[in-house]
Amino acid sequence: MSQENEQKWTRHTMDFEHADGRVTTFYMHTDDRRFVLSEHPENRGPAIWNSADKIGDEIIRESVQRDSKNKPEDLVLYAERQDGRFDRWEAKTTLQENISNDPMRFEHRASEWQWKNAHQHQKDELQKDVDVQIESGHPSYGRMNSDEKAQHDWKNFSAETSVKNETVEKAREEIKQSRSEEAAQQSQQHETEAQTQKQKHER
Repeated sequence: MSQENEQKWTRHTMDFEHADGRVTTFYMHTDDRRFVLSEHPENRGPAIWNSADKIGDEIIRESVQRDSKNKPEDLVLYAERQDGRFDRWEAKTTLQENISNDPMRFEHRASEWQWKNAHQHQKDELQKDVDVQIESGHPSYGRMNSDEKAQHDWKNFSAETSVKNETVEKAREEIKQSRSEEAAQQSQQHETEAQTQKQKHER
């Protein structure tokens, strides 16, 4: 890898929030023209291949807002698939808007586009093509064998059960504490009443 490319490419850990509130955490490697999206080991939301075109939409919107001369066709997006290969996503402009304030001049900006992902690349091939080391997380659930899936499901179940047990235990403690306080209050009340009765008898 050349020094120039080392400086040019950057890697970021990104989050993408879906409409239902779930969050996909992923790696994004970019040289501001090419974007490689790969799985992150901490991802607990939908896999990156479910979100590639939506993330691509955000990248394009930001690009054309920054400079109207930027076109969706200028950007290339690669997203890690379920089988470990990478889809090559390309956008084609389908509609432009005139953003010029001068009625005598047109300044077009892409406002709509469509995606296609006709080509796939093996990870090692893609790394050679873009000349950058692609970081990706553990194999996604879809690529796990049956034993790995069972282990993954058991870990998730254990974690969820542990959280539920903790919650139940906490609730029990709170109820116990509340009952204990109630009993103490009742005892105090009985004692006060007894003192009042005693004073009445003494009179």
